[in-house]
Amino acid sequence: MREYTTVPYHPVSNGVAKHTIGILTGAVRAIFHNANLPKSLWVEAFSMATYVQQDIDKSVEWTYPFEWLYSMAPELADLCHCWTWQELEEKKDFYLF
Repeated sequence: MREYTTVPYHPVSNGVAKHTIGILTGAVRAIFHNANLPKSLWVEAFSMATYVQQDIDKSVEWTYPFEWLYSMAPELADLCHCWTWQELEEKKDFYLF
């Protein structure tokens, strides 16, 4: 067994942080491309993109795609049935490979 260490607070160690930084960096590049801003305003543009992203996240209510299609909430109780080993042994048509 080998022990691998990682750098603390580094985006490569945290997929969510890496994804968020990628989204924000893309937004900042779009801002610079559209507004022809000098590169000295990079920090201010990044701060603004962060503020807008956080504001968007607060305003969006998450729903299931099923709700978009059928205008009703899905019945989650019937979504999955967990079988016990005894139930699996009793089922004749169930094969475990």
